[in-house]
Amino acid sequence: MLKDKDIDFNLLIFEKMNKGAAILKSEALSEAGEAVFEIVYENPYYSKILAEERYQLISQKFTLSQILNKKQLELVSGLQKRGDSTQFEYFHSKLNRWHLLSIYCPQEAYLVVMIDDITENKKLEQELAESEETLRTTLEIAGEGLWEWHYDEDRIYHNKRWAKTMGLPETSGFHDMDFFMTRVHPDDVERVRAILEEATQSEQPYFSEHRMVLDDGSIIWIVDRGIPVKDKKGRLYRMIGSQIDTSKFKQAQQELFLEKEMIRSTILCVGDGIITTDIDGKINIMNPVAETLTGWKSEELFGLQIDDVFSLIHDDDAADKAILSRQFPDESTSFIYSKEKRAKVQNRRGDFLDIYYNIAPIHLPDGQTHGYIIVFTDISELVEAQRQIEHLSFHDDLTGLYNRHYLYDALHRLDSSRHLPFTIMVLDINGLKETNDRYGHEEGDRLIKQTADFLKANHRQEDIIARIGGDEFCILLPNTSAPVAEDIKHRLLQDAARQEGGKHPLSLAIGYAVKVTEEEDINASLSRADRNMYIHKRQQKAAGGCQS
Repeated sequence: MLKDKDIDFNLLIFEKMNKGAAILKSEALSEAGEAVFEIVYENPYYSKILAEERYQLISQKFTLSQILNKKQLELVSGLQKRGDSTQFEYFHSKLNRWHLLSIYCPQEAYLVVMIDDITENKKLEQELAESEETLRTTLEIAGEGLWEWHYDEDRIYHNKRWAKTMGLPETSGFHDMDFFMTRVHPDDVERVRAILEEATQSEQPYFSEHRMVLDDGSIIWIVDRGIPVKDKKGRLYRMIGSQIDTSKFKQAQQELFLEKEMIRSTILCVGDGIITTDIDGKINIMNPVAETLTGWKSEELFGLQIDDVFSLIHDDDAADKAILSRQFPDESTSFIYSKEKRAKVQNRRGDFLDIYYNIAPIHLPDGQTHGYIIVFTDISELVEAQRQIEHLSFHDDLTGLYNRHYLYDALHRLDSSRHLPFTIMVLDINGLKETNDRYGHEEGDRLIKQTADFLKANHRQEDIIARIGGDEFCILLPNTSAPVAEDIKHRLLQDAARQEGGKHPLSLAIGYAVKVTEEEDINASLSRADRNMYIHKRQQKAAGGCQS
């Protein structure tokens, strides 16, 4: 299989042909504006025909004007769209051989060239040219089935190959036009009749590709060609032509079309983003999902380097990385398909998307890498949901501060000599129960959140603040001595008293403990801080300065 972004060729049919076949591809223009072609495939018979001096252009760049004369060039240059074809004879001066070239345009930028060696026929033609005009003309368009239409008799003489193609006995030597038209597929009759009428009236060559229905009901595709013949007086009296059964080729075309449509439909329907590039990393296909996620249209990026448009940010080092440049550094080594990777990519709108992505090479039949396919899945919603779950597992839902679980984990994580002296401070909101009873829990929650905001605004970034109970908070203060802790306690009490707003003033009971030596138990320090807080609360209550 030879693949390109727009066309697929099933090479099996070419490999089995008893004709030379080559596929030409054009990707650029010469300085003179001519299409520059490269032969990307030749079948074995093509090599055999041209083997004497290897008059080939495989892996070479060339223009058609380098090998064709002006008239031939005009015929081939006219092949502009899919389905256009032409046929002419070509003499290879280096090989001293005559070939019949049939050139077909299956898709823009491609030409399929079929070669028949007709050297012996040409020799015979030249020998009989003076004595038999009919035979000479017949050999000019020699094909698999030959026919000769005599207008005056309304009789068409055919050879054995023609009869065999039509499922007739080989002994049948002629038929009339009515017989022929009754065998043309009903959907093609009017078109074929019009083409024949136009050819006879204009005295121009006849060409038709249509279906024929055989006696057993089977349907075949044929390519039918003919040229008008005039007598010595210039009167049109015969048409000589050839007929080729192209059913297998048409079937192969249909299968290729269906295969391509299945692949195209699959790419369009999958929920993942898909981008394909050539060997140089130039983008040639983006499916609709990729367009939606990236914010770019396929036509906007066609031909641009993917590494110039997209960059990945990996969690391991948070550094921008090219998508392709580091994936396949050495094409000489065997490729192992990359495992699914996670990264971020920034889209056209400036949003960062979390994605899983895979990259795999696209190989030609000879194993050569033709390009790459990148498949990626947007997992941004999943990542955000996971982030929220992780946040809730370590944070208090009401205040956004760390919760008791996180505090105990941090307490033991920071319990090391490099954080000594290590102060643990426990705080309690005075009067929360009275606030809840008198004003409702909504006002009580407001007071809790006010306290949390107050504590966050009055501490260092490295300090860890957590809500460890309904009205109780704890602050971890690494590298904080007792005198400093006392200053912090004093400042917090003064600042809390100056807080405004709400139906209940902010009043705190604060206790702390300082771990000085590495041998002290951190849990004991936490308990001591908690006891000191309750001592302070009793002192406040005894002085009439707070309520429980």
